Amino acid sequence: MKKEKVSKKKYYSVAEVADMIGVCRATIMNYIRLGTLKPIRLSQRKFMFDIEKLEDFLDKNAERAIKLKKRKKRKRKTTTKKKTL
Repeated sequence: MKKEKVSKKKYYSVAEVADMIGVCRATIMNYIRLGTLKPIRLSQRKFMFDIEKLEDFLDKNAERAIKLKKRKKRKRKTTTKKKTL
């Protein structure tokens, strides 16, 4: 993870955290729903993350975050159905 980028600000938005970890914003929202990440709720739709809690999350989930960044999209196998008459 980029420690220089994390240490400059005290609070981060959902989009900034998603960019740091290398996942989409929907994944961050899922982490919030699951209780994996604890945000500061500014309004019903606006969340911010404290740098200390974010660093704790990154330390605990560093291996998983690295795997997510390295993971490539897999091609799905397509099956063709045979037409029956």
